[in-house]
Amino acid sequence: MGWGKKITLVYIGFVTLIVTMVVISMRQKVDLVSPDYYAKELNYQSDINKMANAKALKTPLKCSLVNNTVELIFPEEHSAKTIEANIFVYKPSDNKSDKTIKFTNTEGRYVFSTEDFAKGMYKIKVDWKVENIEYQTETVVVL
Repeated sequence: MGWGKKITLVYIGFVTLIVTMVVISMRQKVDLVSPDYYAKELNYQSDINKMANAKALKTPLKCSLVNNTVELIFPEEHSAKTIEANIFVYKPSDNKSDKTIKFTNTEGRYVFSTEDFAKGMYKIKVDWKVENIEYQTETVVVL
């Protein structure tokens, strides 16, 4: 076999490898945290302000995993005040497991079940509003 045939075989092998890699990469599943991430990025300053408000509190929001429930205990400053909250529970590895919970209460505490959640790591983002001041906290929970 001459050197021309060897170069041709190497070239064909290289092209086959590149085409195979492209096909495999195109079949990979890509989950975005949010399908409208660009619009959310434009409004990120409001999230920064909410996080700064949460850090300025005397006691932070406490998030704890107890058996098959997640318990949120809001800061003492908000006790006996109306709390409007949105809880966004998302699993970075699988967007089909994401959940959004909205609630309003004056107890300063909220508990939700995790029995219907798949096992794995979740990020829990809590947006809450008390007396027209908005707050935001994000924590990680492993089920």
